[in-house]
Amino acid sequence: MINFIPPQKAAELAFDMDLTEGNWCPVNRATMESSRHNNIYVIGDSCIADVMPKSGFSANSQAKLAAVQIIRNLRGQDPVEPAWSNVCFSRVNVEYGVSIADIFRLDRATNRIILTPDSGGVSPLNASHQFNRMEALYQEAWIENFVADSFG
Repeated sequence: MINFIPPQKAAELAFDMDLTEGNWCPVNRATMESSRHNNIYVIGDSCIADVMPKSGFSANSQAKLAAVQIIRNLRGQDPVEPAWSNVCFSRVNVEYGVSIADIFRLDRATNRIILTPDSGGVSPLNASHQFNRMEALYQEAWIENFVADSFG
C-alpha cells in the first residue's frame, strides 16, 4: 500500500488573492486577519497557525475567534485575548475510539500560537476496553455536535 500525500500549501484562491508568503497565508494571530491585506480573514489549512493542527476543529475554533474579533472591531472595542482549541476523535472500530485534545494561546513575547501547558491529552496507550468504548461513544456525540456547529 502507498499513501502518497502531495506537498501541502494554501488553496489556489489564496495565491490568486495575493494572501500568501511562501506556501501559506500569514495572519495577525490575535485576530486571524491577513497580514498582507486588511479586512480579509484567513482560517484553517491555509493560514499560518504555528503549532495548531490543520484540522476542521482547529479551523472552527479559528473562525469563532475571527468572528468575535470582527464584531468587536465593528463596535470600536479592543480585541479579546485569543484562545483556541482542538479536539479530534478517531473511531478505530465500532467499539474502539481514541482522542486528542489541546488548548492553544497566543504567546505575546514571541507572537506565536503555542500549546497551553497541561491543557490537553491523548487517549492512553494502555487504556481499558471500557475506556476505548467510551471514546467511541464520545466520538458519536462529538461529530454530531461538530457538524451542527459548523454547518447549522
